[in-house]
Amino acid sequence: MQRASRVAVHAHAPDNALRADDVRAPTYPMAPEVIDMDSELGYWRSRYRGLPGGSALRYGDYEPAVKLGMDAYMRSRGRSIDEMESELETCYRRTRGVSRLDWQQARAVVRLAWNHLHLRGEIKE
Repeated sequence: MQRASRVAVHAHAPDNALRADDVRAPTYPMAPEVIDMDSELGYWRSRYRGLPGGSALRYGDYEPAVKLGMDAYMRSRGRSIDEMESELETCYRRTRGVSRLDWQQARAVVRLAWNHLHLRGEIKE
């Protein structure tokens, strides 16, 4: 069933003109629609001592990188994490707050969070 367009098409527009209703944002096939952030952050909170960076760090040092990895996965739109690395580094430097992780340490954590969601998506398929 074809739905009616809510956008007025001018009389001079060709029959095959793109309408606003036809535009859809591409999505990454494995990305879930919604992530249970509390559950995901709980997962990382219970495992942070095994993450790269050293034993003197607290979970709060890792959380900005974990959140960035989750956010990047959800916004990837088919791009790989390698394709996004430069913008991820810029974003981390801007949003890390008081985290004691430098970018190289955070980069590893961002990738771990990304891969955790990616693998969960593959398992559900």
